[in-house]
Amino acid sequence: IIEWINNSDKRIRYSGNWKCYFLENQELSLKITKGCFESDLHRAMNNGETVFVAFEGSVLEIYARGGATLFIDGVNVGRIDCSNESNGRRNLAFTSINLHGGWHTLYMVADENFDFDALRIIRQAKRAFCN
Repeated sequence: IIEWINNSDKRIRYSGNWKCYFLENQELSLKITKGCFESDLHRAMNNGETVFVAFEGSVLEIYARGGATLFIDGVNVGRIDCSNESNGRRNLAFTSINLHGGWHTLYMVADENFDFDALRIIRQAKRAFCN
């Protein structure tokens, strides 16, 4: 089972100064969002802005550009730094190792100009047993 969570999903909580870019008739927004999931993204305007989301699954993928420090279930799992990635395509910035099934939390501390696009969550299908 695969679930995409877009950056504008109501389950995602932002703290700090973020700007939402979406597909509209402004040249800058069109350039920034080209190739993004659902044609939008959130950009951190300063260092230290944060993103929090709870999710259920065993694998987490983060689609983003720029740098951020990641915490899964309160544990620092490292940094992503995709500052040199070009605009114009969806960029897979991080893939978790297999997490135990169930609910988890993701907390990201962004660098200035970190562009957050989407999450992809993979859940193992529940098995049905026959007698």
